[in-house]
Amino acid sequence: MGPLNRIMQGGARQELIEDNYTLMDTKGLLQEQLTVARSQVDKLYELEEENVQLKSKLRHLQLAQYTDQKRLEELQEENLALKAAQGQSVKESAHLRWELEQLSEGRQQPLVPGSQPD
Repeated sequence: MGPLNRIMQGGARQELIEDNYTLMDTKGLLQEQLTVARSQVDKLYELEEENVQLKSKLRHLQLAQYTDQKRLEELQEENLALKAAQGQSVKESAHLRWELEQLSEGRQQPLVPGSQPD
């Protein structure tokens, strides 16, 4: 028997074997946990990249919304100006119609005796 075997007689040797199995099992569990952790880190990186892309898209959409809002305000102002111009045009048209009616009525009046037609 070698010197190590003499030292490790009986229960001490069995205990070392059991400890070795325990360490191997623990190593396996830690490797599994490491694999899961690496997978989670990879997923985290993917989610962070997606988050950056979504934030960029959000900023783009907010800018587009702001631009659309400004254009809407411009169109509303233009619409008000056109309505005012239309109202003025209706007034002018009514006045011109009245003037035309006045001219028409003037031509339809009977001739006064002694006056000559144009």
